[in-house]
Amino acid sequence: RRQDQVGPRHPHHQPAAVIGQVLLDLGLQIDRVAVLIDHDLGAAEPRAVDVIVPTHNRQARLESTLRSLAGQTFGDFAVIVVDDASAPAVTAPAALSNGAPVRVLRTVRAAGAVSAGPSAARNLGLHAATAPLVAFIDDDVDAAPDWLERLVAAGREPGTAVFGPLLAPSGW
Repeated sequence: RRQDQVGPRHPHHQPAAVIGQVLLDLGLQIDRVAVLIDHDLGAAEPRAVDVIVPTHNRQARLESTLRSLAGQTFGDFAVIVVDDASAPAVTAPAALSNGAPVRVLRTVRAAGAVSAGPSAARNLGLHAATAPLVAFIDDDVDAAPDWLERLVAAGREPGTAVFGPLLAPSGW
């Protein structure tokens, strides 16, 4: 992505109103949004990969996904959890057991409004990313221990822009 397309790469240094405008710029038609940052990484150096995990009302599944990320053989990554207006709000630790930092972004919707959806959550996570590579994983997926290592290796191949398997859930 080009910086001039979506704005500065460090939105956690911006007020929530600016991030809300970014959501509008991404085409989200919403009444009101506030973005709360539970774990601000401050001036931490970017990792090689930011792993974005959108979630909505699935605390137990999110915990399982985070445990699978803690078991990765590739260690130079950070996690961005985007809680899309869960009720109650999901929680995550400030760091995984392997030391990977975790930042939680939370959208808060107006009373009675529905969540913005996983695509909007992914876009918000992408805007918050600071790493040169970004990986997406849903909150109902447990990553194999070498998942990130294999993705990073594939991403370093010349000419690679977007990569990853197309997998249908079991039973489809």
